[in-house]
Amino acid sequence: MDLEVSVVDIPLAFEECLFLTAKSSSGQKILIGNIYRSPISLQENDNELYELFEYCERNFKMPKIFVGDFNFRNIDWYPTQIGASARCYNLSDNKMRFINSLRKNMYIQHISEPTRQRGAYTPHILDLVITSEDCINNLEYLSPLGLSDHCVLKFTCNLEIDQVTFVDKFNLDKGDYAKFREFLNVNWDYLLDTRGNTVDEMWDKFTSFVTEGMNALHLFPNICIDKSVFKKIQPFNADIRH
Repeated sequence: MDLEVSVVDIPLAFEECLFLTAKSSSGQKILIGNIYRSPISLQENDNELYELFEYCERNFKMPKIFVGDFNFRNIDWYPTQIGASARCYNLSDNKMRFINSLRKNMYIQHISEPTRQRGAYTPHILDLVITSEDCINNLEYLSPLGLSDHCVLKFTCNLEIDQVTFVDKFNLDKGDYAKFREFLNVNWDYLLDTRGNTVDEMWDKFTSFVTEGMNALHLFPNICIDKSVFKKIQPFNADIRH
């Protein structure tokens, strides 16, 4: 695929980053950012990072992918159905601001395994892949290059449709909501016991319970959707984001 690439000037004070726009032969554009945040980054510089995310969301109406070494070593990321989610307990205020910045802009972080390890030291997730769309597939953690102690991240970014596939989706307009309410009439205090579960674990239990019930009881008939068309629809349009 032929790509037309241009360097983008971002008028913000965050210290180390490089941004490009890439345009395919079919006219599809994507914003690509390479970001490095120092492990001794000051709060003022971190604030510029959070403003950088918001600036990109306001000014670039196209899919976005940000990669780099963010050096938030104590954030515990775990895999979810789409990307990875952060366990938010015991995080500093600044780390929570980073997480909230991603959530505010509805960005998806995809890395959930350690990307840096040196000797006997505890491995950490420092390098991240952040996107505005669910477009990352075939993610691989490869051996470091040369003397680096960071792994190489290899992945496929799917932004154009090469083939037509079909998937089943719940037809929410035809759901039996009376029976669904009966199904949801359970002891939620017991199911989501705060004494033995974190907020993230309770959310996983809740979504699993609801989804398994919808599948098992057939309360919501399925419809077949052309996934190629579905992929072209932005999951969060401008009105929802802003």
